[in-house]
Amino acid sequence: MKGSDYIVSVIKKNNVTDVFGYPGATVCHLMDSLEKEDAIVNHLNYHEQACAFAACGYAQSSGRIGVAYANGGPGFTNLITGIANAYYDSIPTVFICGQVDTADMVGARLLRQNGIQEIPISAIASKFVKEAIFVDSPDKLCEAVNRAFELSKSGRPGPILLEIPANVQRAEIEIYESVNSQKLNAGIDINVIKDMLEAAERPCLLVGNGVKLSGLSNMFRKAVDKLGIPVVFTLPAFDLLPFESKYNFGYVGNNGCRYSNYILEKSDLIVSVAARLDVKVTGKEKKALVHNAKLIRIDIDRNELSEKIVTDEVQINMNAEQLFEKILSEEWDYDSTMWLNICENLKRKLYGYDFKNYHFILQKLFSKAADDASFTADVGHHEIYMAQSLKLKEKQRALFSLGLASMGYSLPAAIGAYYGTRSQVISLSGDGGIQMNIQELQFIARENIPVKVVIFNNHSLGMVREFQERNFNHVCSQTTDQFGYTTPVFSKIANAYGIKYTRIEDHSIGQLEEFEFDEKGPELVELVINEPTYLYPRYIRGKRICDMEPQLNDKIKEYVETL
Repeated sequence: MKGSDYIVSVIKKNNVTDVFGYPGATVCHLMDSLEKEDAIVNHLNYHEQACAFAACGYAQSSGRIGVAYANGGPGFTNLITGIANAYYDSIPTVFICGQVDTADMVGARLLRQNGIQEIPISAIASKFVKEAIFVDSPDKLCEAVNRAFELSKSGRPGPILLEIPANVQRAEIEIYESVNSQKLNAGIDINVIKDMLEAAERPCLLVGNGVKLSGLSNMFRKAVDKLGIPVVFTLPAFDLLPFESKYNFGYVGNNGCRYSNYILEKSDLIVSVAARLDVKVTGKEKKALVHNAKLIRIDIDRNELSEKIVTDEVQINMNAEQLFEKILSEEWDYDSTMWLNICENLKRKLYGYDFKNYHFILQKLFSKAADDASFTADVGHHEIYMAQSLKLKEKQRALFSLGLASMGYSLPAAIGAYYGTRSQVISLSGDGGIQMNIQELQFIARENIPVKVVIFNNHSLGMVREFQERNFNHVCSQTTDQFGYTTPVFSKIANAYGIKYTRIEDHSIGQLEEFEFDEKGPELVELVINEPTYLYPRYIRGKRICDMEPQLNDKIKEYVETL
């Protein structure tokens, strides 16, 4: 069997339906093999970074492995940002990079380069992949490809890089099957968790992205119904429960929901499941996360557990699926009605406390989305505004770039999310981020897919501008039009790509009463924001996690403190 044909057969075996790539000489054999496989659609993006981000969006939305490919040399270097994004957000992905023939590579010679576009792909990528595999001979291809797909989804998910020279792709190989990895054995009695939960008066779950990436949404919801206690989330996981769920109490963190952080403050037991608990969640003073509570941390990654939040935390190295299986198999004897009522009062009193006019515009616009729509965001003010404004329904999802926090993510991730779900996607970008991968407008126009691009145009690189205002005496170098930053006329850009355009001013929320997204095809909606934007609420260093800036007015603060 030809090597490239075998690669495609393994992609198919892993139920991957869509692959994203950009042509190049060293991946022509792979491209030809993809073209011959009817069960897989090979998509052409217009930049390799977009290919990688699309693969991430596909994996995040579908629960399947995302696959992207690129030529060697500059094709690979353009792919790097997306690979790093998959690594830091633990997205199961396989990235296939071509390379010059092994006979043309530098090898042990003291040369900078021998083959055209030759660079040390695996060596460069090794710091931000689970494993970089250089397939230097045809007889290693079978094992390498199967290993890549198995590793990407096993344990803590993440990207695998396959560096495959052109001569290996075109070679005839012998086929053999590899052995799948074994399931992690937790070796922990559920009674450790059960005893602490039943002894607590105000327990809560703090649920992270690992649950979502493991495809455990349904099992998680059943486990929550069984436990019957409040749930707060880290930002990437806040779509695991619909907004109206009686157990959903928002997302925590530096810019988290006020009521969510108050629930952590008032809890006497926090059970953290598949959550990194990094500085975005805990703030600089990590122990403030559990000011009044005991902490149980459940994580598949021992390295995450090595970074303790408090010295007496209970650590359990197990995967979330095993935890939920144990929860569903047990009977739980406690009544959380009073505690849930307190949490509901916090949510009702504090939800929307910091909203500005643009929050209500976004909320109104998002309410027009399909019941099974996905939402994607770039990085910036608009990203947090999206999370604050969304009232997600049962089948709606939200996708972010959080670890790497890469501008330019939203649009290509939306493309991947569409092919992962075959449902409408709302892609929210800032006026800066949209220009990072603006060429992908041609993709959505070409394919006529229902990706609705919403540009939050505040005429600045808002998050950096806000930092500069606070720290550099309002000298906003390269982030506002006064200091060199400008934006294009987006109506003309939409016209150039043949995409329907709508302009909405921030003082014209009534305009949205009549607005509806088209059922089919792409659209570009420009939200013109004429007031300065700021990111609130935020942690105050050295204070409790619920003491956020700006401070609550005295009447509301007195009420929530006494609950």
